[in-house]
Amino acid sequence: MFNAIFYTHTFKKVIYWISILIFSVIALSNINHAQANPILNQPPAILVLGDSHIVAYQNTFAQVIQEKTRIPTFVMAKNGRQFINYIGQPTNLNSIQQLNPNYLVVAFGTNESVSVTAQDYERNKRQWTNLIKTIQMQISPYRLPNHHIIIVGAPLNLARQRLNRNTCRNGSTIHSIRASHSLYSIQSMQYQIAKENGYQYWSWHGFMLDFAGGNSQCIIDKFINHNPPLMQADLVHFTKMGYRLAAMDMMKYVDIK
Repeated sequence: MFNAIFYTHTFKKVIYWISILIFSVIALSNINHAQANPILNQPPAILVLGDSHIVAYQNTFAQVIQEKTRIPTFVMAKNGRQFINYIGQPTNLNSIQQLNPNYLVVAFGTNESVSVTAQDYERNKRQWTNLIKTIQMQISPYRLPNHHIIIVGAPLNLARQRLNRNTCRNGSTIHSIRASHSLYSIQSMQYQIAKENGYQYWSWHGFMLDFAGGNSQCIIDKFINHNPPLMQADLVHFTKMGYRLAAMDMMKYVDIK
């Protein structure tokens, strides 16, 4: 009886010390892994790539992202630029690598919509996809996994369109929303890229439609005639409040921790 108790007690002690040894090895392995992969120890950072919508009013759109996440948020944006021609420059790619973000927001499409034809859909899609993957590989897929990449669908704009006058359901006079086919092509391309690669996606146009109460014929009217106005008279750019509301809406739907 005594021997049985003794052996049972000894067996439990052996199991206990073996468990301690295993957990110690795992912990040491994790520490060494972290030391060997400095990526795991780097602080979070968000980078917003974009055009005039992002740079407007001293980067208001990005400011909201930083306010909501409390994560340092950087901007690489310039008026009149397109994603491929601007971000694809070697100097800009190097700058992105130096900033080393672990979240990437890609917010282009407005300038593409006035210069790129709908027939270029597949070529544009391939170029966008390749450039995003190039950025990801330069930084590291561990630091910037697919679900940390956010594609912003281009907002509605009436750039270079003939302005007709229609009537909203509430009787007010508005500009026609007959945007170019290229805009819808760009928006579709952005959505497909996000869907096929597991990126997050937020539709700026969708936000505008929701704000207009679902009435697609009155979107621009709602933004221009709002008090205070949320869109500028050029029917392309927003006011500071318009950009803040858009960014706040995006933050409801994307996951940035």
